[in-house]
Amino acid sequence: MKNPAFINTLHTAKTAVILGLGTTGLASARFFLSQQKAVIIIEKQSREQFMLKASNAKMVRDLEKAGAQLSFMDLIPDGILKLDPKQVLVVISPGIPLGTKVAKTFKEKQFAIIGELELGLGLTDIPQIMVTGSNGKSTCVSLIDAMFQAAGSEPFLCGNIGNPVLNLLDESARTTPPDLLVVEASSYQLEAATTIRPEVAVLLNLSENHLERHGTMEKYLQAKTRIATQQTQSEVAILNADDPLISSLASSLGSTLAYFGKQVPQTHAATALIEYEPLHGIDRITLRHTSWGTHVFECAQTKLVGEHARYNIAAASLAVLLLPGDVSSRVEAIRKVIAEFTGLDHRLQPVPTQSGTVAINDSKSTTVASAVAALRSVVKAYPHRPIRLMVGGKVKLGSWKPLADEILSYGDVVHVICFGGDGLFIQQELQQFGVQAYLAKNVAIATTYACDWIRQQEVLLFSPGCASFDEFSNFEERGRFFASVVGLR
Repeated sequence: MKNPAFINTLHTAKTAVILGLGTTGLASARFFLSQQKAVIIIEKQSREQFMLKASNAKMVRDLEKAGAQLSFMDLIPDGILKLDPKQVLVVISPGIPLGTKVAKTFKEKQFAIIGELELGLGLTDIPQIMVTGSNGKSTCVSLIDAMFQAAGSEPFLCGNIGNPVLNLLDESARTTPPDLLVVEASSYQLEAATTIRPEVAVLLNLSENHLERHGTMEKYLQAKTRIATQQTQSEVAILNADDPLISSLASSLGSTLAYFGKQVPQTHAATALIEYEPLHGIDRITLRHTSWGTHVFECAQTKLVGEHARYNIAAASLAVLLLPGDVSSRVEAIRKVIAEFTGLDHRLQPVPTQSGTVAINDSKSTTVASAVAALRSVVKAYPHRPIRLMVGGKVKLGSWKPLADEILSYGDVVHVICFGGDGLFIQQELQQFGVQAYLAKNVAIATTYACDWIRQQEVLLFSPGCASFDEFSNFEERGRFFASVVGLR
């Protein structure tokens, strides 16, 4: 909701200093240039390194032509720190930690620092549904967006999913004004936030992630929960009843609470109960509310694979029905999306193969927790089938024991291939917990091995559980590569 303090700061500021020239930094620069502000951008890379990509070189030329001043190697241009802090607004990009030297310098000099996400949200009165969690955020916000579109609304999907919130204010980029913001929020974006207060906040799950950034689980939890800590009883926080860390937040929140999961509190006013036992033909989600009654959604026909997809569907459906509006039209929209939504690329995405082998591309899996969720989902979706699991890449801080425990719980069903820059480390980590794993140098060799070894009725699951930067620019490139190799087999 619109924040008067932001608006006052925006009017007062004559200069915008933007830390980081990524997607959000570019959106911030364009916005402040449109507001006739002096714009100074500080990028951590060298100019030469940044300009290696043709798109970056064009971006720099366009920004400088528009009047922006660019500084590289985290160098603060002379004279900026002598400016009146009340006339300067520092906008920090998600990829820049608050603990970096350049950010700490501005903070020590009493300059106001704000993230692009919080700035954009503070400049609009459009209702907001915000989603965070360690895993499933992109799928959940995409479901919410699709459900509202099916109900005839004009949602604006933004945030960590790749569309900066500030793009909302670029009227030339859209033809119809949105009536709702559907926001994916990462811990990086929430780290600097202090005033975010969405009408509906969804907390999906929490597991070890981004500890190389936040340092401890406590600080990671603090960043994530900022999505709901400013809410009052007039707003809603939707919590995962089955996640211990999420459900433990209930007593500290001042918002109206709603729950989703397999063990929801039956006495609560708003719940989404998940029942998922595919071997027994049970696959449904039941939404209950004291105001609009009970609605049962059968999920057997959904194209989304696995149990954790049911958590995303439950959370999304609850969010859609809890925002004020016509319940009946939204119920039908939810049914339609459950039946038709095809999921996101690189998230438990089936890959066609010449041999007919079941191969699943889950390259979006960049954490141990997401690999655990993927494996659990595939085991339930393909009962009694052996699984070849491929994990590897560039590891993040955190233990591999949760994945080892998950693998061991299935007996000899799961066979593991480790690959990539930290493949040997992952192999050793899994082996110390009792999991035998093969080792391959890279994705290409690991995939070739897997395809050569795989037998009829086996499932090949590519769920790396790591960042992709040892071999690829991003998880999308990694997923496309895997799919291309598998598709030839």
